[in-house]
Amino acid sequence: MLADLQSKARLSISTISLFKILMVLAIVPIINDVRGCLIAETDAKLLRIISSLGIKTSVLGKSVYHLASMTVPVYSPKEYLMDYYEHNVALLTL
Repeated sequence: MLADLQSKARLSISTISLFKILMVLAIVPIINDVRGCLIAETDAKLLRIISSLGIKTSVLGKSVYHLASMTVPVYSPKEYLMDYYEHNVALLTL
């Protein structure tokens, strides 16, 4: 898999495409698990980017200021991730 990503990197993939590929790879284990869900603390700016890509999340609690940025605890069940996955899984075959 790493060799595939390295060869894709040589093909001059845009930054946003690379980010989308990495997000698909990150959610594959969640999609493949029967009761999969994502629980994370993420930077507020990154959360806006993730949301703009169509990845739905629910805020779990209050945001906390960590290392000069606002950190938000989020939850995303498998069902929330499926739309993004189905729409972008073809990126893995570039």
